[in-house]
Amino acid sequence: MKQILIVDDHFLTSLGLELLIKKVIKKCSVCMAGNFEAAMRKLKDQRFDVMLLDLGIPGGHASEMIQTFLKVQPGLRILVCSGRDELANAPGCIHAGAYGFLPKHAPDTEAQMAIEMVAQGKKYISNAVQAKIVNDFMYGQNSSLNPIETLSPREKEVMDLMLKGCTSKQICGTLRIKFSTVSSHKNRVFQKMAVENSIELFKKVGQYSDEVLTREGQR
Repeated sequence: MKQILIVDDHFLTSLGLELLIKKVIKKCSVCMAGNFEAAMRKLKDQRFDVMLLDLGIPGGHASEMIQTFLKVQPGLRILVCSGRDELANAPGCIHAGAYGFLPKHAPDTEAQMAIEMVAQGKKYISNAVQAKIVNDFMYGQNSSLNPIETLSPREKEVMDLMLKGCTSKQICGTLRIKFSTVSSHKNRVFQKMAVENSIELFKKVGQYSDEVLTREGQR
Protein backbone atom coordinates (compact mmCIF):
# COMPACT_ATOMS: atom_id res chain seq x y z
CA MET A 1 0.00 0.00 0.00
CA LYS A 2 1.35 3.41 -1.02
CA GLN A 3 1.90 5.92 1.79
CA ILE A 4 1.13 9.47 0.62
CA LEU A 5 1.76 12.76 2.45
CA ILE A 6 0.01 15.96 1.38
CA VAL A 7 1.75 19.11 2.62
CA ASP A 8 -0.50 22.13 2.09
CA ASP A 9 -1.82 24.79 4.47
CA HIS A 10 -5.22 24.98 2.73
CA PHE A 11 -7.42 22.20 4.12
CA LEU A 12 -9.93 22.21 1.24
CA THR A 13 -7.08 21.94 -1.27
CA SER A 14 -5.70 18.98 0.66
CA LEU A 15 -9.11 17.29 0.63
CA GLY A 16 -9.36 17.76 -3.12
CA LEU A 17 -5.89 16.31 -3.63
CA GLU A 18 -6.77 13.35 -1.41
CA LEU A 19 -9.81 12.55 -3.54
CA LEU A 20 -7.70 12.81 -6.69
CA ILE A 21 -4.95 10.61 -5.26
CA LYS A 22 -7.40 7.88 -4.22
CA LYS A 23 -8.90 7.99 -7.70
CA VAL A 24 -5.49 7.33 -9.25
CA ILE A 25 -3.91 5.07 -6.61
CA LYS A 26 -6.43 2.46 -5.51
CA LYS A 27 -4.47 1.13 -2.56
CA CYS A 28 -3.05 4.01 -0.57
CA SER A 29 -3.05 5.72 2.80
CA VAL A 30 -3.08 9.52 2.84
CA CYS A 31 -1.79 11.78 5.64
CA MET A 32 -1.79 15.58 5.76
CA ALA A 33 0.45 18.30 7.18
CA GLY A 34 -0.30 22.02 7.15
CA ASN A 35 3.17 23.49 7.62
CA PHE A 36 6.88 22.72 7.42
CA GLU A 37 7.30 21.63 11.05
CA ALA A 38 4.28 19.31 10.88
CA ALA A 39 5.64 17.76 7.69
CA MET A 40 9.02 17.17 9.35
CA ARG A 41 7.35 15.42 12.28
CA LYS A 42 5.41 13.18 9.91
CA LEU A 43 8.56 12.26 7.98
CA LYS A 44 10.44 11.40 11.16
CA ASP A 45 7.60 9.22 12.46
CA GLN A 46 6.60 7.38 9.27
CA ARG A 47 7.95 6.32 5.88
CA PHE A 48 6.21 7.75 2.82
CA ASP A 49 6.38 6.85 -0.86
CA VAL A 50 5.11 10.15 -2.28
CA MET A 51 4.72 13.71 -1.04
CA LEU A 52 2.54 16.35 -2.70
CA LEU A 53 4.08 19.65 -1.65
CA ASP A 54 2.85 23.23 -1.82
CA LEU A 55 5.76 25.71 -1.94
CA GLY A 56 3.94 28.33 0.11
CA ILE A 57 3.49 26.42 3.37
CA PRO A 58 4.26 28.28 6.63
CA GLY A 59 7.82 27.74 7.81
CA GLY A 60 9.06 26.43 4.47
CA HIS A 61 11.31 28.08 1.93
CA ALA A 62 10.84 26.98 -1.67
CA SER A 63 13.39 24.51 -3.01
CA GLU A 64 15.41 24.49 0.22
CA MET A 65 12.72 22.50 2.05
CA ILE A 66 12.73 19.89 -0.73
CA GLN A 67 16.38 19.20 0.03
CA THR A 68 15.63 19.15 3.76
CA PHE A 69 12.81 16.63 3.33
CA LEU A 70 15.02 14.41 1.19
CA LYS A 71 17.71 14.37 3.85
CA VAL A 72 15.15 12.92 6.28
CA GLN A 73 13.78 10.43 3.71
CA PRO A 74 16.19 10.08 0.75
CA GLY A 75 13.85 7.82 -1.24
CA LEU A 76 10.85 10.14 -1.00
CA ARG A 77 9.27 11.08 -4.34
CA ILE A 78 8.15 14.72 -4.13
CA LEU A 79 5.60 16.17 -6.53
CA VAL A 80 5.39 19.92 -6.09
CA CYS A 81 1.81 21.14 -6.44
CA SER A 82 1.86 24.91 -6.45
CA GLY A 83 0.05 28.01 -7.66
CA ARG A 84 3.34 29.77 -8.36
CA ASP A 85 4.61 30.39 -11.87
CA GLU A 86 5.60 27.03 -13.36
CA LEU A 87 8.43 28.16 -15.63
CA ALA A 88 9.97 30.28 -12.89
CA ASN A 89 9.84 27.64 -10.16
CA ALA A 90 9.75 24.15 -11.69
CA PRO A 91 13.42 23.98 -12.83
CA GLY A 92 14.67 24.91 -9.36
CA CYS A 93 12.41 22.36 -7.67
CA ILE A 94 13.48 19.61 -10.03
CA HIS A 95 17.13 20.54 -9.57
CA ALA A 96 16.60 20.30 -5.79
CA GLY A 97 15.36 16.72 -6.17
CA ALA A 98 11.60 16.92 -6.80
CA TYR A 99 10.11 14.36 -9.17
CA GLY A 100 7.91 16.94 -10.84
CA PHE A 101 5.97 20.21 -10.72
CA LEU A 102 2.19 20.30 -11.05
CA PRO A 103 0.45 23.71 -11.36
CA LYS A 104 -2.63 23.94 -9.15
CA HIS A 105 -4.63 25.18 -12.12
CA ALA A 106 -3.78 22.06 -14.15
CA PRO A 107 -6.75 20.07 -15.50
CA ASP A 108 -7.71 16.80 -13.79
CA THR A 109 -6.26 14.71 -16.60
CA GLU A 110 -2.83 16.30 -16.20
CA ALA A 111 -2.98 16.07 -12.41
CA GLN A 112 -3.90 12.39 -12.52
CA MET A 113 -1.10 11.66 -14.96
CA ALA A 114 1.46 13.52 -12.83
CA ILE A 115 0.41 11.72 -9.63
CA GLU A 116 0.41 8.33 -11.33
CA MET A 117 3.83 8.83 -12.90
CA VAL A 118 5.46 9.99 -9.67
CA ALA A 119 3.82 7.16 -7.71
CA GLN A 120 5.41 4.75 -10.22
CA GLY A 121 8.82 6.34 -9.68
CA LYS A 122 8.82 8.32 -12.92
CA LYS A 123 9.59 12.02 -13.35
CA TYR A 124 6.83 14.38 -14.45
CA ILE A 125 8.03 17.45 -16.34
CA SER A 126 5.70 19.36 -18.63
CA ASN A 127 6.72 20.08 -22.22
CA ALA A 128 6.99 23.80 -21.44
CA VAL A 129 9.41 23.22 -18.56
CA GLN A 130 11.47 20.74 -20.60
CA ALA A 131 11.78 23.33 -23.37
CA LYS A 132 12.89 26.00 -20.89
CA ILE A 133 15.52 23.76 -19.31
CA VAL A 134 16.94 22.86 -22.73
CA ASN A 135 16.86 26.49 -23.89
CA ASP A 136 18.59 27.74 -20.73
CA PHE A 137 21.24 25.03 -21.07
CA MET A 138 21.93 25.99 -24.69
CA TYR A 139 22.38 29.65 -23.76
CA GLY A 140 24.34 28.99 -20.57
CA GLN A 141 21.66 30.23 -18.20
CA ASN A 142 20.99 28.74 -14.76
CA SER A 143 17.33 27.74 -14.96
CA SER A 144 17.41 26.23 -11.45
CA LEU A 145 18.27 29.49 -9.71
CA ASN A 146 15.64 31.42 -7.80
CA PRO A 147 16.93 35.03 -7.88
CA ILE A 148 15.42 35.78 -4.46
CA GLU A 149 17.74 33.18 -2.96
CA THR A 150 20.77 35.16 -4.22
CA LEU A 151 19.87 38.17 -2.06
CA SER A 152 21.63 38.77 1.25
CA PRO A 153 19.48 38.96 4.43
CA ARG A 154 19.74 42.77 4.41
CA GLU A 155 18.87 42.98 0.72
CA LYS A 156 15.78 40.86 1.39
CA GLU A 157 14.76 43.23 4.19
CA VAL A 158 15.14 46.22 1.88
CA MET A 159 13.23 44.46 -0.90
CA ASP A 160 10.36 43.53 1.44
CA LEU A 161 10.00 47.16 2.51
CA MET A 162 10.15 48.30 -1.12
CA LEU A 163 7.34 45.88 -1.98
CA LYS A 164 5.27 47.37 0.86
CA GLY A 165 5.62 50.77 -0.80
CA CYS A 166 8.15 52.26 1.62
CA THR A 167 10.31 55.15 0.39
CA SER A 168 14.08 55.15 0.78
CA LYS A 169 13.71 57.57 3.69
CA GLN A 170 11.23 55.24 5.42
CA ILE A 171 13.54 52.27 4.85
CA CYS A 172 16.35 54.26 6.46
CA GLY A 173 14.24 54.82 9.55
CA THR A 174 12.96 51.26 9.78
CA LEU A 175 16.33 49.55 9.36
CA ARG A 176 18.36 52.38 10.94
CA ILE A 177 20.84 52.60 8.10
CA LYS A 178 22.16 55.48 6.00
CA PHE A 179 20.40 56.73 2.88
CA SER A 180 23.44 55.87 0.74
CA THR A 181 23.38 52.33 2.14
CA VAL A 182 19.71 51.95 1.20
CA SER A 183 20.47 53.16 -2.32
CA SER A 184 23.29 50.61 -2.64
CA HIS A 185 21.05 47.78 -1.44
CA LYS A 186 18.24 48.81 -3.79
CA ASN A 187 20.62 48.86 -6.76
CA ARG A 188 21.89 45.37 -5.90
CA VAL A 189 18.32 44.10 -5.53
CA PHE A 190 17.41 45.46 -8.98
CA GLN A 191 20.57 43.94 -10.45
CA LYS A 192 20.15 40.48 -8.92
CA MET A 193 16.44 40.35 -9.73
CA ALA A 194 17.13 41.57 -13.29
CA VAL A 195 14.59 44.43 -13.13
CA GLU A 196 14.79 48.17 -13.62
CA ASN A 197 12.14 49.54 -11.27
CA SER A 198 9.82 48.69 -8.36
CA ILE A 199 6.90 47.76 -10.62
CA GLU A 200 8.98 45.17 -12.46
CA LEU A 201 10.34 43.99 -9.11
CA PHE A 202 6.83 43.41 -7.74
CA LYS A 203 5.88 41.35 -10.80
CA LYS A 204 9.13 39.35 -10.73
CA VAL A 205 8.88 38.50 -7.03
CA GLY A 206 5.25 37.51 -7.60
CA GLN A 207 6.49 34.67 -9.81
CA TYR A 208 8.37 33.15 -6.89
CA SER A 209 6.31 34.06 -3.82
CA ASP A 210 2.72 33.30 -2.84
CA GLU A 211 2.91 36.11 -0.27
CA VAL A 212 3.47 38.77 -2.91
CA LEU A 213 0.76 37.33 -5.10
CA THR A 214 -1.65 37.52 -2.17
CA ARG A 215 -0.80 41.13 -1.49
CA GLU A 216 -1.29 41.97 -5.14
CA GLY A 217 -4.71 40.33 -5.10
CA GLN A 218 -5.76 42.41 -2.11
CA ARG A 219 -5.09 45.69 -3.84
